[in-house]
Amino acid sequence: MEDSLDKSLIYLIPDWNENTELEEDRVFTLSKFFSKEGYQNKVLLTNPIPFLRYKLNGSGHTYNNIVRVFDVLQNIKTDMGHPLSLEDLALPPDIDKIYTPSATLLVRKEKVFGKVSYNDYGFMSKIRYLQSDGSFIDEVYDDRGFVSEKHYLNKKYEVYKIKYFNELGENSVSQIGKDLIIEKKGNNFLKDKYTSLDEAMREVLHYVMEESTHKQSDHDISIVTTTEKKIIQQTQGLAYKGKMIRIITDRLEEDREEAELIVDTRTRMSKNKVQNYIPIFLPQLNLGVSDSTAQMQIYCKISSIHPQEDKIVASMIQKVIKDEQLSLIFEIDDFKSMERAKFTQKLIIESYFEVSIDSTEYLKVEKYITAKREKQLFTQDVEAVRELQDSSDWSKYVGAVNANLRIDYIYQPDSAMIEDALNSARIYLDLEDKYNMLRHSKAISAGIPIISKHTSDFITDGKNGFTLKDSNDEKELEDFIDYFIYNLRNWNKALVHNVNIIEQHESDNIIRKWREIITKKYEEKN
Repeated sequence: MEDSLDKSLIYLIPDWNENTELEEDRVFTLSKFFSKEGYQNKVLLTNPIPFLRYKLNGSGHTYNNIVRVFDVLQNIKTDMGHPLSLEDLALPPDIDKIYTPSATLLVRKEKVFGKVSYNDYGFMSKIRYLQSDGSFIDEVYDDRGFVSEKHYLNKKYEVYKIKYFNELGENSVSQIGKDLIIEKKGNNFLKDKYTSLDEAMREVLHYVMEESTHKQSDHDISIVTTTEKKIIQQTQGLAYKGKMIRIITDRLEEDREEAELIVDTRTRMSKNKVQNYIPIFLPQLNLGVSDSTAQMQIYCKISSIHPQEDKIVASMIQKVIKDEQLSLIFEIDDFKSMERAKFTQKLIIESYFEVSIDSTEYLKVEKYITAKREKQLFTQDVEAVRELQDSSDWSKYVGAVNANLRIDYIYQPDSAMIEDALNSARIYLDLEDKYNMLRHSKAISAGIPIISKHTSDFITDGKNGFTLKDSNDEKELEDFIDYFIYNLRNWNKALVHNVNIIEQHESDNIIRKWREIITKKYEEKN
């Protein structure tokens, strides 16, 4: 029997922008999954992403199955080229450049008139020019080597107009307020003016789909989108031969399209009464080494620290201070909250050991212990603490230093850093504001128990983790941690349970679910 996915071309339509975290995106994850399993799929992008190729490369995804629909709107014909540098620009000869760690200032006659910004890839991404009337113009650069957008801002930094350009420098489209003006009309547009960018993009998307349907007449086309309002509006009424599949995200917008609805988490099934459950973030066998390390590390993920989290953070720090077998790693999304946690740690350690972390004595002991651990101990380091070693305060300073070294922080880690931290963690403690299914799947992949404030697709209470009834209950949290930390048998049972979960999420099982969804449509047709 012919595989229904073999004769189907899958179009995935996401709402990506330059700030989208691709690793956490459902459509991105699905595209990688389909590609890995050998099934044809294309991602249709309806937003401009100037450094798309570098963004995809950083996330380990191929550019070949990407269709930049916004390029049709801008009348861009090329996929080639290289990012521009400041030296490529024809700046006036009397311009001075002042380089700072985060930007380059353009100075003329001792006045700053431009600021060059750089992206995470190290390339020039934007120049903001100051105008004589106090307004601004932002030139946005594309990774293919041209100015793709100009944003016009008033003195309050509010954007009132955007001009879009192609690789020839032609102004193809302008956006004034919500209105979109077609400056260079082509065959893709029925009108010269649209009431919104979404309206014009819907027309372009329809054109792209009609072209694709004509070229791929021997394929059934399945469209996979999410249920964000913008995507539903852009994809209603598309011409294609196949099936519309929508993955329910946080909310289900009104949809006139006859679509098959999918949920990727059982936590949403009761809310939306949808029976098609297909997980997207799949755990992979990537067991860690925490069972063979001396330190038992707790990985604690927090979005931000409010008064109720303060007590939990303090109790976790105190627990690690009292037990030298434990270590703690905090991942805190909000930078100010992370600094707050560090300050709490400082106060607790100073109070517990009766020392000052800012003192000269502490710094000498810290340098001595760190150098000794790294086997880079020099004579001057030994001499610096010799007198202190004979004092009654020596054990206090050593205890304070060791406690500090057992508590670490990571901020905005990439996927590799997260997996590395989970690889050595004994428990994953989830105190995030929202349920992060991808992160839970990574913890399961590492084989470690999860203690979470959220109901999870991956947690079976008492077997491979616990769901906190009250995330502010310090006693409940400590009991759950102790259940796995101090009872190796319980931890091993969690490991076995996690391996079973990984096996249930093997790719063959997931592909079969997708095949059933698509096949059902064909059976209904016949």
